Amino acid sequence: MERGKIVLEIARKSLHEIIENNNEWDPDLTDSKYGDFLIEQGAFTTIYSFKGDSKSLRGCVGFPYPTKPLAHSISCSARNAATKDPRFSKIKSSELSKLRISVEILSPVEEIVATSSTEFLNSFEIGTHGLIVKKGNSSGLLLSKVPVEYKWDKITFIDHLFQKAWLSFTSIDFIVKDPDITILKFTSEIYSEIS
Repeated sequence: MERGKIVLEIARKSLHEIIENNNEWDPDLTDSKYGDFLIEQGAFTTIYSFKGDSKSLRGCVGFPYPTKPLAHSISCSARNAATKDPRFSKIKSSELSKLRISVEILSPVEEIVATSSTEFLNSFEIGTHGLIVKKGNSSGLLLSKVPVEYKWDKITFIDHLFQKAWLSFTSIDFIVKDPDITILKFTSEIYSEIS
């Protein structure tokens, strides 16, 4: 079976099971069809609600770091996006037919090390890289598709990344010079029910 179909099948089944049966379902890793999904890898599931031609975010939760086998990262992120995104109420059974899922499978994260603002801005690409900012106990993550959806440039992307972490952003130079700020980047494989 094609990889993308399995990814979306896992996410959809997990979503269905948690909403319809209150069951935290995970794929059986002894099933040979999940052989390519045993490596520990991060994943995020985004759920959109459709009304006519318009879509709205209904939940997005995931795991940026490789702490679970990929099959379980997908299933867990899907059910958490449906039930544990603090921005939204838990998804109801009546909504299921209007929902579409997008799953991002994350590469290992890589720290961006730069000595100038130009070097920093050249170290990531819009639409290719997602970013994580960390400072002290604060952290924030934005997936690679977010700046594309909102048509952000790199500075706007960084500004929103800092907002996500409840940090203030003043300039790229500030990031480069502050030893307490860490910026990580990652790439994603994206599989979506949205054409």
